Amino acid sequence: MSDVRVPLPIAGKSFILKNSALRVWFFSAVADLRRPTSTTAESMHRTLLKSKLHRVKVTQAELDYHGSITIDLDLLDAAGIVAFEQVDVLDITNGARLTTYAIEGKRGTGEICINGAAARLVNPDDLVIILSYALVPEEDVKSHQPKIVFVDENNCITDQEHSVS
Repeated sequence: MSDVRVPLPIAGKSFILKNSALRVWFFSAVADLRRPTSTTAESMHRTLLKSKLHRVKVTQAELDYHGSITIDLDLLDAAGIVAFEQVDVLDITNGARLTTYAIEGKRGTGEICINGAAARLVNPDDLVIILSYALVPEEDVKSHQPKIVFVDENNCITDQEHSVS
């Protein structure tokens, strides 16, 4: 068997595999790296609804801001959403859907402020649903219960559930 020249992804360098046992090991290791990971039930996770703020009213839209959605801290706490967590915003009023991240608003104000470019999609007084998700191990899927938070017309919490019906 002849020597095998193996290119390295570093500045066009390469090295030579002289020993046949070393060649077998090297190429089998590369094959292992390319092999897909296991998809057995033990290793699977599903993306499930973690929490939902149902029919909150947008109180403000700030186009000249970095982006995100500002949410009253009471609502974040009730839903189990933390600052900078990814959320989906579903506008009931106009059908727009967007993904952004949550930032903390002042506690007890009922504030729901759409920031940045999303302010072109969602307007003050629109009703929206705010969703967050979690990766849940396959063995916990059947027992998973999302938090659902209901509010009144001023975004004050009226009810909370731990399931979807």
